[in-house]
Amino acid sequence: MQIKPNFLRNSKEILAHVNQFHLDKFKPREGAASHIGIVPHIYSRFNTLRNDDMTDALIKSIFRDADFDELLQDTYSFIQIQQYLPGDYIVPHTDVYDITNLHLIILSDSETDGLVYTENNKLFKLFDKAGTYINVGNEFHWVDPVKDIRYSLVVAE
Repeated sequence: MQIKPNFLRNSKEILAHVNQFHLDKFKPREGAASHIGIVPHIYSRFNTLRNDDMTDALIKSIFRDADFDELLQDTYSFIQIQQYLPGDYIVPHTDVYDITNLHLIILSDSETDGLVYTENNKLFKLFDKAGTYINVGNEFHWVDPVKDIRYSLVVAE
């Protein structure tokens, strides 16, 4: 697990742009179109804003004040902003994508919600702190049902 606080420094700007121009573009990720976890027939429940539905201004703001490789803005595979409404969650899973690298950045703060993950056969919970970069690698991870609205950003190479 790799964690970098303050990796992205303009999460408030990004969320303001999302709330002003993109709230109607989030689509549910439920059932078979969602993460398939380790528990049979249990799927994640959250909403996704895909880069195809983002304005150029939003995409530029994602890369404006972050520690991404400077070429990533022109070479990413996909960008998604995940929105969790109260009660939404992601089931325990590992990420399986045909990509080089997956960048997960938290966009909102919470003293109760966060990412749960395994490392060296132990459980940890990383409470949400806007701007924090997380690379979960091949470890199991999930999001318990959230209490507050939660946002995270995924950028794939």
